[in-house]
Formats: sequence, C-alpha cells, structure tokens
Amino acid sequence: MRVFFSFYFTADHTRAAQVMQDFLSHPGTQATGFISPDELAEMAQAGLPAIYAWIEREVAAADVVVVLIGAETRGRHFVEFELACAQRQQKPIIGLAVHTLKDADGQTSQPGDSPLFPVYSHYDHHADDGAQHLLEWAQSALASQPATLGQLQAFLHQLNTAAHAHRAL
Repeated sequence: MRVFFSFYFTADHTRAAQVMQDFLSHPGTQATGFISPDELAEMAQAGLPAIYAWIEREVAAADVVVVLIGAETRGRHFVEFELACAQRQQKPIIGLAVHTLKDADGQTSQPGDSPLFPVYSHYDHHADDGAQHLLEWAQSALASQPATLGQLQAFLHQLNTAAHAHRAL
C-alpha cells in the first residue's frame, strides 16, 4: 500500500513525519509526497512548474491520498492542488486530523477545518488511534473507491443544483 501524504508543510511537517513513521511501521507500506525542508527549498528554486510536476508524479504513484488536517490546512494552495490531482486521477482520499500531535516545538494546535468534501472519510489520529488503524483505513478507502466517486458526483450535483436555485431567486 503506497500512500501520498498531503499536508501544510510549514505548520505540520513534524506531525506528518510522525504519521508517516507510524504508517511505515506496518509491513508492505510505502509513503510518497514527503520531502525534507532542504529538498523542498531546492525544488522551489526550480519554480512552480517543477513543484506541480513533482506533485502530479507522486500522487500518480500512490494508491491512496491521506490529507493530514491541521489548524491551517484548509485553503493552502499546494494542498488544494494535491486534492485536485487526486480527484482528477480518481485516487481514494481520506482525511486525518493531526492537531493533537506535537510540532517541532513540542506544541499541539487547534483543530482545523477539513478541505475535503463530506463524502470522504475523516479520522482523528489521536481519538481513532491512527497509528494502529491508518493502513486499515487506507485499504478500506481503496476498496470502496467506486462508491465514493459516485457519492462525490451526487454531492457535486446537489451543490450545483442548489447554486442554480439560489441564483434564480
């Protein structure tokens, strides 16, 4: 099982490293979408097209995309781009709240708003024991992907219908 971890790098890099280490402790797992601050700085020097291409490749190589939801994840440009790639490539997506994990300064944070549509499964790393269950959740998301895509299409249709009705008022 290969997972792409999507997260707000500045605030949640240390939290993401903890989740990734927990995930990689299970046999047969691989992580993608995770680079060091130095590697990110090097890629940034190459420009946005290089970053976008890297994200596209990393998401394509994953079986599942896990969005690590911290206090500031929603609305972050690269997280939004990663989600768009995952949806375009029809990858299963799950959300995992990580605000209870400590950052590099030993601090936890406030819960953040999820950038995901409600049809996607959401878990809490602490309350739901993500260290033990993330692999299981990823496998479940992969197995139920066709149903989730159908639910997403229905949800988007409802949003579109509601928007048209609102405009007609």
